[in-house]
Amino acid sequence: AVTVLAGPRGFQRDYSRGRRPNQSRRRRVPSAFALPRGALTGCFGRDYNPLRRGKPSRKEDGTMRSFAEVEQAVKDYPVKDLSVAVAQDHTVLQAVSEAMKRGMVRAILVGDELEIKRVAEEHQIDISDATIIHERSPVRAANTAAGLVGKGEADILMKGHIHTDDFLRAVLNRDNGLRTGVIMSHVYLFEHPDRDQFLFMSDGAMNIAPDLETKAAIILNAVH
Repeated sequence: AVTVLAGPRGFQRDYSRGRRPNQSRRRRVPSAFALPRGALTGCFGRDYNPLRRGKPSRKEDGTMRSFAEVEQAVKDYPVKDLSVAVAQDHTVLQAVSEAMKRGMVRAILVGDELEIKRVAEEHQIDISDATIIHERSPVRAANTAAGLVGKGEADILMKGHIHTDDFLRAVLNRDNGLRTGVIMSHVYLFEHPDRDQFLFMSDGAMNIAPDLETKAAIILNAVH
């Protein structure tokens, strides 16, 4: 499974207009947030029906339906620079090592250098091709990693062994240059063994009680 943060801004904990999350009222979506016809069906595939079991029919439309197909599609893309915030975790290092072996990324590991090397050695993970930036403080490591992306020295920011709120503070820190002025939301992309297509779930982690306009922005983030 892959977790994506979309559109930096808007980590909200307020309850809109004092209502509980399950006390929503039906209102029209403002025209500014209206979605084009087919936007959601295109996102999930034309045969998407969350209540129907079984595999949809495969169509020769070029739609990617598995991570294996995504990997095949990007194999000739330029290698990306990956900045990892607080990299001293064996699952994080395993994923990064595998991505490097497949020629997808060049890794910059930000965190406690001695701990990163200890974890890699303990779990026999090859990180010999990675660049390590030593920073013992998780908060400073997150800001360093985010700053690399903001300055254009890395292309992708990855969360390592750090609390989500500390990671998001680094993302939202104006000095790190990642804020874009739009709502930030969480997108969960996953394969299901019984479905011949990807599924997207959003927003499951960040916007606690979004109002209608925020919900529309979340949908647009997921579609984009």
